[in-house]
Amino acid sequence: MIASLQQATRTIPIVFVFIVDPVGAGFVESMAHPGGNITGFSSFEYSMSGKWLDLLNGSPQQGGLLATFCEAWARC
Repeated sequence: MIASLQQATRTIPIVFVFIVDPVGAGFVESMAHPGGNITGFSSFEYSMSGKWLDLLNGSPQQGGLLATFCEAWARC
């Protein structure tokens, strides 16, 4: 799914969760400095959910729409 979103846009921010190897998959340059419009977390950590909201609140796009995507096997 991330690959499809990556092909569809280079301007809309994309935040991934639970990607095993986002660097190896070519979604980001590195976890420390992802570059482009894609960033996220390589594993789901409940204690980090507050940080995710902080990141979204700090987004330069105010009043936008938030959508979440999840693989069926992850039971999100």
